Amino acid sequence: MKKKFLLLIVTLIFLVIILEGVLKIFYPQNLGGWYSERDYAGLNILKKNLIYHHRINNRNIKYTFGSFNNRITTKNNYNKENKILILGDSFTFGWLVNDDHIFVNHLQNYYKKYFFINPSVPGWGTSDYVRFTENYCNKIKPNKIIVMLNTDDFSRAWLSNLYKFKITDLENINENLVELGFEKQLNYNSKYHKIPFYKFFVSNSHLFVLIRQVVVDLKNKNFNLFKKFQLTNEESKNEINKYKPSQTLGEDYLKGNILGKILLLRLKDISVSCGSELIVIYSGWWDYKNNHHEYNPTLYFLNGAKTFFKKNNIKYYDFVEEMKNVHQNYSEYSILNDGHPNELAHRIIADKIIKKLFLH
Repeated sequence: MKKKFLLLIVTLIFLVIILEGVLKIFYPQNLGGWYSERDYAGLNILKKNLIYHHRINNRNIKYTFGSFNNRITTKNNYNKENKILILGDSFTFGWLVNDDHIFVNHLQNYYKKYFFINPSVPGWGTSDYVRFTENYCNKIKPNKIIVMLNTDDFSRAWLSNLYKFKITDLENINENLVELGFEKQLNYNSKYHKIPFYKFFVSNSHLFVLIRQVVVDLKNKNFNLFKKFQLTNEESKNEINKYKPSQTLGEDYLKGNILGKILLLRLKDISVSCGSELIVIYSGWWDYKNNHHEYNPTLYFLNGAKTFFKKNNIKYYDFVEEMKNVHQNYSEYSILNDGHPNELAHRIIADKIIKKLFLH
């Protein structure tokens, strides 16, 4: 009886080792946890030196992160002395697009003289771009800083706690108050981390993490580990609704517009003190010219952005006119059942930038 029991134990251990190896090779889990974290100042940043597998909506995507809290793209030998810091939200991060296909990677392959550092995080807005530059510019020391302005950036800045502000004068920007804020740190340890060996297995066992996720999904009635997602015909017709800028501020949109402008000017000052040239780009993804701003402060700003940037001596590129083909057929250029730019759209965005942006 004792021998049978020992044989059973040995067999189970052997089986676990085999399953662990198979998962590690063919279906690796995210042992490092979620791919972002909060820094000392409360800013949401990417984790360093991490590989993260994102599996959702029938897409299996790999994100690779480097030592600058950045998403790594090409493996070419780029020039690390000439750095370009590129900041944006989920579009620039490359949500649900593999490393080699995001537009920043295409830029890196074209502008071989420079090393593109892309620390962009989904959900970032103007306040995050400024705070990251404020916190890390002197460490990175980029030659240039490129901000990929997107349609919810000003709203997110308004809703963020990264800066304290008091907007009282819509006519005179200098009469308004904007200063550093502080966002509370997140606690990533659950009550289960107190269980002996739990933290070890979460950080080291692909099998344990997979079983844990299955249990969580079953508990939440959301078990979709191998589920394939498909849109019905009616859903396909309504796909355009997924591309609309989602965050509005109601009657505060004019104040949100002023806050966004103040933050951009603050970013310019930080760039100058860091010895970097500031460049702002709007990819043109959303056609703000032919769509009402609906109390969205960024869309309101974009209509007069060229005047603002020219007045303040900031290089600015707007590709809304060049993206008309995309506007007429979003479904062809968007990730199915999601709405973010797909691989084809990333290639187009890169081509538009390369055509107009001359980096010397």
